[in-house]
Amino acid sequence: MRDVDYAVFEHRKELFKIEGVNRGLKTEEEHLEILDKTGHWSREEEEKYQRLLTEINNLRKTNDNVFLESQRKRIQERIKEREQELIDVGKNRNLIPVTTAETFAQEKLSSFIIRFCLYKTPELDEKIYDQERFNNLDLEDIKILNDIYSESSLLFTHKNIHRIACLGVFINSFMIVQ
Repeated sequence: MRDVDYAVFEHRKELFKIEGVNRGLKTEEEHLEILDKTGHWSREEEEKYQRLLTEINNLRKTNDNVFLESQRKRIQERIKEREQELIDVGKNRNLIPVTTAETFAQEKLSSFIIRFCLYKTPELDEKIYDQERFNNLDLEDIKILNDIYSESSLLFTHKNIHRIACLGVFINSFMIVQ
């Protein structure tokens, strides 16, 4: 995918969020305010939750860039500790599953990306589904498409991307063809 595609996805996500709000869904911020007012979740708990999310993401990025196995192992242990702490802290936050405008937008975007990535031919000249036909698929068909998409994405692990990035230009082109 190109940078332009990612820009299209971000734009679509914003449109889907607006659609969710127009359908009456609360935003994440509004939902958190309700939880705070009812005493189920405080701003301090949310700040701690967000700090843990940020720390976990930063640890994962650091782990991807560390070459020594001993350092990697310590970072992975810290990630596991922080993830468990996040689960413990977030129990009340996620006690009642609520679809917010943001989660609605993410779900719609996932479907959009799947439709965007499926083509009839290896030349990528014709999409399998137009918007109308995709909208008429039943949930079982969408689940099957999601499984196919997920399976095809497994090749794009951090390890494989790093391997390709470390190779020379000629070898990169050669391996991409393979």
